[in-house]
Amino acid sequence: MKVYNDISLLSATFNRHDFTYNMLVSLYKRAQAIMPIYILDNSDVTSFESPSNNWVHIIDNTNYKHSPNYNQPSKNHCASIEYALFNVIPTKYVLLVDNDIIFQNTITHLLDCRFQYDLIGEIGHDIVPGDRLFPYMCIIDLDWVKANRIHYFDEPRCITEQKTMDTGASFLEDCLQHNSNIYRIQLANYVVHLKGGTLHNKSMPPLK
Repeated sequence: MKVYNDISLLSATFNRHDFTYNMLVSLYKRAQAIMPIYILDNSDVTSFESPSNNWVHIIDNTNYKHSPNYNQPSKNHCASIEYALFNVIPTKYVLLVDNDIIFQNTITHLLDCRFQYDLIGEIGHDIVPGDRLFPYMCIIDLDWVKANRIHYFDEPRCITEQKTMDTGASFLEDCLQHNSNIYRIQLANYVVHLKGGTLHNKSMPPLK
């Protein structure tokens, strides 16, 4: 089991926490990795109970304690990530993931080459136009981001009136303006992603 002290995992959870537990188990079992873990609890009904593990820290954002309610899922998620990145995460690097992913053992390759890049992730877009650094799984040099005064959330540029720019789009736009060194990958090579697991009430079988 490899221990990483300069990178933290950050993920948000919202009422459905079985995804979150599966994701954490996959980090231990398949990535064979231990690192500081920060779970951003954005729940408004059922709060997240931390596993009995000294590595796991809960950021209590239940009922919008730290980030505003914009009554729009992407804006709310993006704003909460912004809060966590700039007020809680203590490490140089952050492994930002959706809670409805399962790590493959190939993730160790990305963790080991984090020193060489400002950003590691896949760039593209889904239904909402506007390329973005997919927030499903990416690695961010948070020290570089802070040094360049780049923010993760910019409310006017998140789900615009033209219905463009989802979570991670304005962040990518600003990083590119600062000539960020990006390692572009295909996420399917490193994680299995349920896509909208909580939003669409999907189910994921327990990790074996």
